[in-house]
Order: sequence, then structure tokens, then C-alpha cells
Amino acid sequence: MMPVMNYLKYLDKTGKSPNTQKTYCYSLKHFFTYLGEVNKDYKYIGLEDLVEFVGRLRSPYESSKVTPLQQDFFSVHKINFGGTAF
Repeated sequence: MMPVMNYLKYLDKTGKSPNTQKTYCYSLKHFFTYLGEVNKDYKYIGLEDLVEFVGRLRSPYESSKVTPLQQDFFSVHKINFGGTAF
């Protein structure tokens, strides 16, 4: 995808650290994965689409691909963290 490649080249040319470049690349991957899941083209997104994406980042359990941890998991398995049993 040329716009993403151009942006990543821009980050490199402007001296952004490798860690910053990796973080931006990873974030773009998440965003384009989201666009694929909701069947949207990046050329036609609006503010509402960005709001929905940020909402999904804050609440990933609403995604059909993420299974939430059951509330009783800790009590069923008697997991012990630093002397405290859950």
C-alpha cells in the first residue's frame, strides 16, 4: 500500500527512532485490520470511523475475534499471585 510505505519512508527520512517507526507500523496494521473487519476503504473514512476504531482499542472484547476471560476463572483454578490466592 503506497500511502503507508510513503509515510514509513517519511518517518525514516525525518530521523524517527526505529522504535517509533515500529510502533507506528504496528498501529497502522491494527487500523487496517479494523478497516478490513468493518469492510471500509481507507480512502473513504470519516471522523465516526476513527471514533469507532479508538472505541474498539479501548474495549477489544466486543470484537468477535477476542474471547474475554471468564470472571470465575481465578476462583476455579485457584491461581496464587505473590501469596494472594484469587
